Amino acid sequence: MAAIDPKTCAVLALSMTPESMAGYPNAGEMLAKAARIMAAARRASIPVIHGVVGFREGYPEVGEESMFQGLKRAGRSREDSPGIAPHPDLHPAPTDILLRKRRAGAFQGTDLDLLLRAQGRRTLALMGVRTSGAILFTSCWATDLDYRLAIITDCCADPNEEVHRLLLDQVLAPYGTMTAEEFLAALTAG
Repeated sequence: MAAIDPKTCAVLALSMTPESMAGYPNAGEMLAKAARIMAAARRASIPVIHGVVGFREGYPEVGEESMFQGLKRAGRSREDSPGIAPHPDLHPAPTDILLRKRRAGAFQGTDLDLLLRAQGRRTLALMGVRTSGAILFTSCWATDLDYRLAIITDCCADPNEEVHRLLLDQVLAPYGTMTAEEFLAALTAG
């Protein structure tokens, strides 16, 4: 396992909100591990970015074929909803960056690449929900943009456990996966 350089790393938590985390049986354990990573990142002056999905009133970003039609029908994930704020168990800090997403991935339609490049951040420690959505789409885009990834496997979840395991163990493993403890050890080594 390679060391994580605090000068070139950023932590990105995707959809780790009260609304998105509801229903995951291991949410408490996952949030506790993510909070430890974020606390260590802040101590090392590593930016912490919370990527949250939030739509405008009337859902103008959600087209007829959008994967977000279910959220639109249910009236969920509106940008004015307190349920889409970073989960309080993550202990968000004033220095954290809030990234408003309109798609599953964190790059499409956002200024994430600009934020990372402006700060010289080339490694993304990535965690959140859904492995089959936000994690997969963000990982593919990040890799295509030549970012180094550290996908924190025990801080990711998906409603389909079989798909979750397949993605982490087979599809995303070549991009760079590690556990929360491995990341913290690599950060200390860096």
